[in-house]
Amino acid sequence: MTAVAGALYGSIFLFIVPDQVLALDVSNEIAIVAMLGGAGTVLGPIVGSVVLETASEVFKNVFKEAHLLIYGALLVLVVLFLPEGIVGSLTASWQRRSRSRG
Repeated sequence: MTAVAGALYGSIFLFIVPDQVLALDVSNEIAIVAMLGGAGTVLGPIVGSVVLETASEVFKNVFKEAHLLIYGALLVLVVLFLPEGIVGSLTASWQRRSRSRG
């Protein structure tokens, strides 16, 4: 999947510079997406990327100067209160609910 993503990236931009592709902020964003959504699932990074990109755009538009501060606070809250990520927490909650009913 990484090779396919790299091929698509190269075909879109037609030019690949190692400083841009292997930059630290790109690696951090990939790790944050996995932490936010839940690293142990397939659906987790998808949910994490949707939430992260949506929150980033909303924060950029609403809070012009402080969007990175609020973005960081959101990540700290998720790490503190949802250590399994969003999908992992929802799955655990669903399993607890089904055990209590059955």
